[in-house]
Amino acid sequence: MSAGFKKSRMVSFRLSNDEYENLASLSSARGVGSLSALARLALQNLAAVRDEADPLTQELRDLRGRFHNIARELDRLSEILEACSAKGYRVPAPVPAGEDNR
Repeated sequence: MSAGFKKSRMVSFRLSNDEYENLASLSSARGVGSLSALARLALQNLAAVRDEADPLTQELRDLRGRFHNIARELDRLSEILEACSAKGYRVPAPVPAGEDNR
């Protein structure tokens, strides 16, 4: 949003004295005109960051991909077992979850 646009909406939040002083110092050090301008800039930057930059989102995306690959491989193995069974090969019964058949 350009500085030339009229700002008609307000967001309000509370800060501790320490938070206020730290942000006021940061605003001054960065050459931002006011604490409001600093907060506006920070929120605009936060909104502009895509979720791909979030490591947790990327990790979740990776896990979903792995889960999809595992599900696809299980489907493939199931088809192989069904084909073997249809050809008359003896296919062992599945072991119930949690049981060990060693």
